[in-house]
Amino acid sequence: MSRSVYVAGVGMVPFRKPRETEGYQVMGATAARAALADAGVEYTLVQQAYAGYVYGDSTSGQAALYPLGLTGIPVLNVNNNCSTGSSALFLARQAVASGVVECALALGFEQMVNGALSTGFTDRTSPFAKFDDAARELQETDPGAPFAARYFGGAGREHMRRFGTWDNVVQKMTDQQWDDILDVHLKAPFRILRAAQPVISAAVKAEQANYSSAKAGVTGLTKALAKEWGRYDVTVNCVAFGLIRTRLTEAAAGGDAKIDVGGRQIEVGVNPDLLARLETGIPLGRAGTPAEGAGAVYLFCLPESDYVSGQVLTCDGGFGG
Repeated sequence: MSRSVYVAGVGMVPFRKPRETEGYQVMGATAARAALADAGVEYTLVQQAYAGYVYGDSTSGQAALYPLGLTGIPVLNVNNNCSTGSSALFLARQAVASGVVECALALGFEQMVNGALSTGFTDRTSPFAKFDDAARELQETDPGAPFAARYFGGAGREHMRRFGTWDNVVQKMTDQQWDDILDVHLKAPFRILRAAQPVISAAVKAEQANYSSAKAGVTGLTKALAKEWGRYDVTVNCVAFGLIRTRLTEAAAGGDAKIDVGGRQIEVGVNPDLLARLETGIPLGRAGTPAEGAGAVYLFCLPESDYVSGQVLTCDGGFGG
């Protein structure tokens, strides 16, 4: 019979560089105390504990939890690589759901060493032996490369081959390649957030997600092409405009003003009061002109900027500064 299980409290300590961190037993005890305090539960009520870690000696979980009290409960150590934390939580949930205990504690900690990850035992067959064989088949293998880089690099290449998650230089990139990447990395998050709108809208009002995403994409494209085209001695930069008075802003909102864009009649206009309020927030006290916007672009056309690449120049009268 399965019972409902609730996470009553959560506690964490900051992530730090290996040379700056406290010992695993201190981090573990601190996080456990924080979780118990968050739940309003005394450690004496905990009936089982599951401690997850990868890089540590056996019974490190006991060393982390004994400072909270020697209550005699089972402390089970879990080592399952990247799923160690979720495995510890799964086992704690299972203990409560099955009715074996009323209260269980899942704890995770890791005290890393400097440098790339390495295996702990070199005198026996590695549990990654089959991974090594597969990685060698997927890509050229440098024996001196860290195993994590080889595994994840090989997996990434195989995913690209099998599922079309491909990269390419811009002049060889097809529309399908472009659309597929945007579908996964931009359209999918957009759809998730759109579905969450009823919850989010109660606290946040934003109405330019498509526009903002497009502009962020231009920034990312600029930086990517700066790296890609640098070999051709080509610089790539972009200008991010603030409030510039154009035909889109000159007409009043709610009027009949329209512009023709590819045969489509697009309504334009801005509320004059809103425009005035926006200008008061600009340090220069006014919107920019098209000529001033063009001047920002012209700066990148001067020979004095020939060594500037991958940069975003903001032309907004100081508004974003």
